[in-house]
Amino acid sequence: MTYHSLSGAEWKAITNACIRNGFELVDYEWLVQKTFTPRQINRMTSIKGDVLVTFKKSSTFVVEEHKSDIEVKHIFVGLVEEWLLEKGS
Repeated sequence: MTYHSLSGAEWKAITNACIRNGFELVDYEWLVQKTFTPRQINRMTSIKGDVLVTFKKSSTFVVEEHKSDIEVKHIFVGLVEEWLLEKGS
């Protein structure tokens, strides 16, 4: 599935839908483009790149409770921090 949005609420909804339906988050990667669109070049605050989030269907599906905003945020913040530490080494 490909999805492009800056909305945290939309990302939360997609993440929760995947988790509730037996998928587990297995990887997170920041992809930096070789060239940027004119809109990205002209905006200092524009996000330059894409996020690749990989989910895998779990062989041992256990129904999990709905993740709160804070829980989803912690999942992604933790993954981003790990990625930054790996890239900085």
